[in-house]
Amino acid sequence: MSTGTGRPPTLERRETGEAPLSSAQEGLWFIHRAQPRSTAYHVPLVLPCPEPLDLPALRRAVDTLVARHDILRTRFPVRDGAPVQVVDASTTVTVAATDLSGAPDATERAHREARERAAEPFLLDRQPPLRVALWQGLPDGDLLLVCLHHIAVDGWSLALLFDELWSVYDAVLTGSEPELPEVELQYTDFARWERAVHATPEHRERVAARAERLRGLPTRLRLGAPAALRDRPGGGPVEDPGDAGEELGFELDAELADRVRQRAREARITPYLLLLTVFQETVRRWSGEQRFLLGTILVNRPDPRLDRTAGFFVNTVPLRCDNRPGRTVTEAWGDMRAEFRDLLRHADVTLGQLATALGAADRTSSPLVQVGFVMLNTSPRVGGRELPVSSLALPTQAAALDLTVVVEDSGGRFTGTLGHATAHYDRATAEGVRDTFLGLLGAALDAPDAVLARLRVPGARPAGPARPPIDLVADHRRRTAPTAGK
Repeated sequence: MSTGTGRPPTLERRETGEAPLSSAQEGLWFIHRAQPRSTAYHVPLVLPCPEPLDLPALRRAVDTLVARHDILRTRFPVRDGAPVQVVDASTTVTVAATDLSGAPDATERAHREARERAAEPFLLDRQPPLRVALWQGLPDGDLLLVCLHHIAVDGWSLALLFDELWSVYDAVLTGSEPELPEVELQYTDFARWERAVHATPEHRERVAARAERLRGLPTRLRLGAPAALRDRPGGGPVEDPGDAGEELGFELDAELADRVRQRAREARITPYLLLLTVFQETVRRWSGEQRFLLGTILVNRPDPRLDRTAGFFVNTVPLRCDNRPGRTVTEAWGDMRAEFRDLLRHADVTLGQLATALGAADRTSSPLVQVGFVMLNTSPRVGGRELPVSSLALPTQAAALDLTVVVEDSGGRFTGTLGHATAHYDRATAEGVRDTFLGLLGAALDAPDAVLARLRVPGARPAGPARPPIDLVADHRRRTAPTAGK
């Protein structure tokens, strides 16, 4: 890659101050501006603490993190009509403490207040994207809330921040100095560098190449036909990113998780790609479409020095899904591996850039993807214990996409949630999609040489207003289904 001067952009430390937003941040900023009260991009984690926390030590630990990571003391005001990020020289994030000792409903009240505090809007132009609260004196110990806005963190950052928080907390209690490695680069350094890269001709060529590969695929994906979608003119995308949402949980037992890992090794793919392939087939059955786009995320930390940097380093990307009739389960896994390799070659091409290239730009919602699949494999460590994010996260009651499946690989098991916008899909439809996904997974693991589209899923039958999954084995003759990307 080269700049206009012929030299590659250099990722280096710059003085703290005002900087542009990264592309990923900019997308969230526009959504926040359009729906400032939405909780869809809040990241609220609650931690029950059996042992009472030392409040002064906790405050010292939070102060240390805020001083250490610029993103935790960053505001996002508007300059000359465009958003910028401004790092304040110093910021104190208050740890709000409430003592409920002796209160008859202490536990219930603490959890209710934690939900309320987590749902409070972030004033991103005036306040840091972090709030911390502690409820003390509960019968079973203390309750800690750490709530961030997604514009400041990704999954990797959550694990990093929790690990550092407890390292500093323990050091303060023992009167020792915390041993934390230096943060060599801050998020603003990455944002400036990324903007320089995106200005290069080489990057523009990658955008054009990826857009051409996606051109012609439907940009609207419906699963079933719930009444809410039928009544919406044109079946358009979620107009309100803060639309009410619900979540359904599921878990793969230890035996099934082991079988996923074993089959993945045999197919020379990751468990993520194996599960994504099964979800792609689930979407095919529920949508009746052979070719469509699914959203997923890629981590974009292009320099090892960024491993100790907190920030929003993920890129939402559209994955091209072509379902060849007659392919076996194993062949489908191979197709997914090939498509994902192409996607990785364009990992820094953003959803907004693709939307613009395809003539479908929209700052407040994504016209390219409405259904997503994400896998998390970095879990926060608290007191030396690795805890799944799903065990700490408060439901936000808001949906960023129409429907998203998030699977977390933690502690040797797979736990998942299926979140859906209630304006688009009712609970019965969501349950049907979930059950089809889990049923197909078991069937695919049992018969990797079988034709994927012909696998039967016993008992997976949707209820409610949605039409059932469509069997395209007989229907594919009247459809065009090009071979998936090789």
